[in-house]
Parts: sequence; structure tokens; C-alpha cells
Amino acid sequence: MDPNVARPVEWIVLGSGTAFPSATRGSPGHLLRMADGRGVLVDPGPGSVRAAARCGVLLPSVRAVLITHFHPDHCLDLVALLFGLRHPALAATRLTLAGPRGLADWLARLRSAFGHWVEIAPERLDVIELEPGPFCLELEAQRIEATAVRMPHLDHSLGYRVRGHARTIAYSGDTGAGDAAVELGRGADVYVLEATYVEGRETTRHLTASAAARIAARAGVKELVLTHFDPATERSDVRSVAREHFLGPLVLAHDGLRLPL
Repeated sequence: MDPNVARPVEWIVLGSGTAFPSATRGSPGHLLRMADGRGVLVDPGPGSVRAAARCGVLLPSVRAVLITHFHPDHCLDLVALLFGLRHPALAATRLTLAGPRGLADWLARLRSAFGHWVEIAPERLDVIELEPGPFCLELEAQRIEATAVRMPHLDHSLGYRVRGHARTIAYSGDTGAGDAAVELGRGADVYVLEATYVEGRETTRHLTASAAARIAARAGVKELVLTHFDPATERSDVRSVAREHFLGPLVLAHDGLRLPL
């Protein structure tokens, strides 16, 4: 990567809850904030666009959306974003939308449901369907290097590794346990990993805190950030359970958490 090109420098947790948001945790949502103040929304669940604005990234500064899978709690605010980008003052704003295979069809279904209210001119919208492997997002003067890994949740689910200015971050989206979750986080400086379920639940499509901590330990990550807390999980002693299996720096995500990259 050209050292003169600005790179992603900050990952912000916009929502650290699930489809059942609490008074303190919004539905899933993340923001990759670049050096020039522009941003990439990652899994923009309900409320993500407003949460990004509260972090200083307003609609005109959102340059891309990266989606892991098509469950509403991870992508519903794309509707709000597309509707907002129809404002006449934003007529020159371009958007890159990237996600798993089926993305173009899913976008067409949104148009079928909401009509022209979520349509922006084709020359303003780039739609990229990703397969597992390395990819780049070229956003004007910004270039984001990343890798997609297939995750065990839905048949199309992806997790992403993003190369920042100084650190590499891995983000699982929703995932079950297994080698793919380990591979995604292998050697990452930061692993933002879901820990949805309270201990004792199965971990084929979501993780408990202990399962997530074991994955992080196997992957050799430097820092583990647990997120996507179900209300029942939030009431449990997540930190103590995770600490039994992962000895490195451990953070329980909260809405507004900032991770320098």
C-alpha cells in the first residue's frame, strides 16, 4: 500500500447488542473511520446511521458499506442510508456497497419493497459481491486492504480482516465455533468477536464468551474485543468466563467504543 495514501485509522463500535437491543446497547453496527474523516459502515444494523453521525461521520462522509450477512439486525440501516442519499444536497455523493454473494439480488428486493425511495443513480453506486479471499475497496483517495473469510452462520456469511495504519483488525460478524473463526483472527492485533449466547447454549451459529475466548487463544490474537451481547448474556459474568480461556488484553464492547488502527 502506498504510504502516502490515508488508511483506516479507527474502528468504532456503534452498536454492541443484538436484534434485541437494550437501553444501553444498540443493534449491531460498526464504523471504519478513515484519516480524513470519511467512513465505512460495517454491518449497519438499526440506528447505525445516527450513531455514526454522533461519532462525527455524517451522511456525506459515508463512502462505503460492508455487510457480513443479510440478517436485518446487521444491515437494516442501509435503507435509511440510501433514502438519505437521495437528498438533493448529496447528489454528487458516491457509495460502494460490498458484501457476500447475493448482494445485488438483496438490493433489488429492497427496491421492490421501498421503490424509488431507496434508488440512487447507477453511476453513484458500486455494488461488489465478495468471495472468500483478499479484496480492496478503492474509495477516491482511500484504499482499504481487507480479506473475507466464510463464517459458519448462514451459507453466505463472511467475516473480514482489515489492514489499518498500524494494526490489523478482524471482525467476525455472526459466527459459530470452528476453524474458520480461528483462521479469521489468526495473529490479528484486534479481534472483534461475537459472544451472543449465555454459557450452556450450543455454538454452531453463535458463540458464548468461553467459546469466543478459546477461539481467540487458538488464533493467537493480541487483543480480544467481545461484542453482540444478548440481554441475558449481558447480565452474566462475561469477563470472568472469558478470562478462563484468554489471557491477553480483553475488552467488553460498549456502544461508542473506539479502537485505534
